[in-house]
Amino acid sequence: MLSGQIVSKVSFLVTMLFLARYLDDKSFGLLSFAVAVGMVYMFISEMGVSITVNRLISLTNDGSSRALPSVASGLRILLSTTGLLLLAFLNWIFSRSLWELAVLIPVALSYSLDGFSEIPFAVFRASGRAGRESLARSLGGLFSIAAVILIIKADLGLLAAAAVFPLRSAVTMMVAAFLHLDTGFGLFPSFDRAAMLSLFRDSLPVGVMGLSLAAFQRVDNLLVRGVLGIEAVGAWNECVRIIDTMVLLITPTLLPGALFPGLCRALEQGGEAAKQKMRDTGSFILAIGTAVTAFLLASGSGLLALLWGAGYERGLASDAVNRAYEITCAGIVPVFWMNFLVAALIAQRRSSTATRAAAASLVVLLALLFLFLNPMGLPGAAAAMLAASLVFAVLLTIGIGRNTASGLVGSLLPALPGACLAILAAVAMGRLGVPWLVKGLISGAVSAISWLAIDGRKVLGRL
Repeated sequence: MLSGQIVSKVSFLVTMLFLARYLDDKSFGLLSFAVAVGMVYMFISEMGVSITVNRLISLTNDGSSRALPSVASGLRILLSTTGLLLLAFLNWIFSRSLWELAVLIPVALSYSLDGFSEIPFAVFRASGRAGRESLARSLGGLFSIAAVILIIKADLGLLAAAAVFPLRSAVTMMVAAFLHLDTGFGLFPSFDRAAMLSLFRDSLPVGVMGLSLAAFQRVDNLLVRGVLGIEAVGAWNECVRIIDTMVLLITPTLLPGALFPGLCRALEQGGEAAKQKMRDTGSFILAIGTAVTAFLLASGSGLLALLWGAGYERGLASDAVNRAYEITCAGIVPVFWMNFLVAALIAQRRSSTATRAAAASLVVLLALLFLFLNPMGLPGAAAAMLAASLVFAVLLTIGIGRNTASGLVGSLLPALPGACLAILAAVAMGRLGVPWLVKGLISGAVSAISWLAIDGRKVLGRL
């Protein structure tokens, strides 16, 4: 499963890298904005359905959940259609631009198709067939790279580039549906009103939580566009796209994903098993976050220039973009921690706790964006996001509950020595003039190896 997520997310990143070099600043900014808005639409059309299906199948062994994917497919059709109409209406009200709508709708449609793929993926994860998800994601990701290369060679423009996104998602969905045929679970849409209403009620708390999280993670794009312009959205997304790709290796790859069924079962049992699972999962997630942060920070602007091209600043001052990138990288660990605790709350069926934390953090984020954006520019957006993420992480840690969280903060400790050693290594290599890529790789490796030596091998053995 992890390999499929890596291929899929890296393919998405590569697609954006190619388009960043091909499109002008305004067009790339508009496409980046569409991708950000599409993420919010995905949660509107999802409303927690696939996560609920995953949880119910993981906890049910008597075959009573066989019809759930069919009911979920029918519900997703209604939610996706309603969400797409709402998105088109709001875009027309606020922008009055058919051109912008022509870019936004295909990107949003791709997220809708991704949501349909999540239904068979939920079955694969819960029934121990994660390799099938890996294959479907990989084929879709590789298709998108090939399609973008053809579009750039033929110089077909922005609209053709936007069309790549739903085509990629359609390939993934069709492969997933085919691989789902022999699982014994239904998939063909069922519009049984009573079953759909029951699933919607079960999913709604998770859906509201997901929508709150999406708003928290994407509202910055609206304000960056309003204050700094559409070109700045492109530069901002160049900073956060790398981070988002790393976060997507955790969510949904591990949580909810490969580690989620086991987490659900452990928390359902409670007791020492639940505490141990929380400690081990937390330690693993933090180790990944620390190693990724060490690599990205040590690599610095050299990585931005390599990935996005020499004009990655998109007309903004290079210092501003570089500072924004560095501050954003510093937020990886709290964001990883947030995703871990949100998954634990979902497994406990306490998504309302995460919703309240997300709402409070969203208020903090909006206030800080209004305060920071005008005087600080793009680094202000990064600082606001970092501060709000820390608030969110603290609120979730408090809200997870004393019994479940027993010893949880202790899972922070094994990653700290690696972080300190990585900082020392990066500073030393910087003074020696070591190339940025070597410096980044060594810093990340130092962090990871330190965790493995202290606690990692035991944790991985238990997970």
